[in-house]
Amino acid sequence: MINLISEVRVKNLQKIIDDKFGGNATNFAREALNLPDDKKPTEVYLYLNKTRKISEKKARAIELNLDLPTGYLDKIEESKDDVALPQNKFKIYQYEAKASMGNGIEVITPDNVVGYEIFDEKFLSDFRVREENLAIITVIGDSMEPTLRGGGRVVIDTSVKDKMDNKVFALTTKNHLWVKRLRMTPDGYKWQSDNSAHREFDKSLNEMPTTVRIIGRVIYSLGRPVD
Repeated sequence: MINLISEVRVKNLQKIIDDKFGGNATNFAREALNLPDDKKPTEVYLYLNKTRKISEKKARAIELNLDLPTGYLDKIEESKDDVALPQNKFKIYQYEAKASMGNGIEVITPDNVVGYEIFDEKFLSDFRVREENLAIITVIGDSMEPTLRGGGRVVIDTSVKDKMDNKVFALTTKNHLWVKRLRMTPDGYKWQSDNSAHREFDKSLNEMPTTVRIIGRVIYSLGRPVD
C-alpha cells in the first residue's frame, strides 16, 4: 500500500543518518532511539527497508532526541521557488509516474514530486479528506473522456482503497498507470473507460493475471469534482 507519510519519513530518516551521522546507523540509533551499546540497530534497518513503518509517536521521539523541529521527518523537501502560504491555504503535491518493469509503478513517493498546487482549506471539508492523503497526477490518453481529458491533472485520495461502484480510481498494474471507472457487473467488479471507443481495450485490464493495485480514488479534476 502506498503511504506518502511513510515514504517521506523513510527518506528523511536516511538523510539524517547520512548527513548527521556519516551514514552510521548504529550511531544514529544510539542517539535517536537510545540504543544500548551492546545492541545492533535492527530497528533502523526495519525502517529503512520499509518492513516497519515509522509511527507518529516514534517520529516525534526521534525529532525530540535529535533536537529537530516537530514535524521534521514529515516534511517534503521544498524547492527554492516555494513561498510562504497565505492563511487557510495548503499544498497538494503533484507526482510524475515512473515505470519499473519488475516492480510496478511507484507513483506517490517523494522522489516523484514535480510541483504542487495551492488549495483553499475549504477543499478538505468539502470533500471530507485529509491533506496528507492527497496527491495530483496527470491523466494520459483519452480513454476517460469526456469525464477526464488527456493531459489534465486530477486529485486523488490515496486513503481510499476499497472498491466502490461507479467511482473513478487511479491504479497500477505491472508497468502501467491507469485511470478507470469501476463498475459492478453480474461477473463482479470490472474496470471501464468512459470513452466507449476504448472499451475493447479494457478487456485486457480485467483479464490480465497481473494484480491490479489501487492507488486511490480520483475526486477532483483541477477545476471541477469527478463523479
